[in-house]
Amino acid sequence: MAVRVLEAAWDMLKRYPQYPDREHWTDRICLRWPAASAVRHRFLLSWDAADPETLARSLTIALVFGLFPIYGCPTVLCTAAALRLRLNMPLVQAVNFATGPLQLALTLPLARIGEWLIPIQLGHNAPFALSVAVWFGHAVAGWTCVGLPAAAILYISLLSGLRCRRPQPA
Repeated sequence: MAVRVLEAAWDMLKRYPQYPDREHWTDRICLRWPAASAVRHRFLLSWDAADPETLARSLTIALVFGLFPIYGCPTVLCTAAALRLRLNMPLVQAVNFATGPLQLALTLPLARIGEWLIPIQLGHNAPFALSVAVWFGHAVAGWTCVGLPAAAILYISLLSGLRCRRPQPA
């Protein structure tokens, strides 16, 4: 199912680089909302960005932030990064959605890496909330140590692959 979502987002991006009559429907959506022009501007920029650098950044940010080990945070992180860096928002959210099962599967291994990096031993009488907070802290530490180098490698490999597939001007 996740592959179908990614394929649908990619097909939509290829078919509609710019929505027809996009000013009209965004005016109806953002009608009395404060800062409507800023939101409209940033949302529409996401559809115009189809160069290899932006696509590589979008995929890298979505994959790395999509694997953040605290459930619910990847959506906020991906949205904030896409708005701040002017990335392709639909692609970022589709990849973020597709990495959900992988996020849950990697939470325990990332926590084990974090335990190895930051050995904090709690006694048996420690409160449950403290144990959970330390466990999530270990998972975030593991994600940081694994995710940042993986992001650099992923970005470089995606960028080189997407540049090779770019059609040459005639």
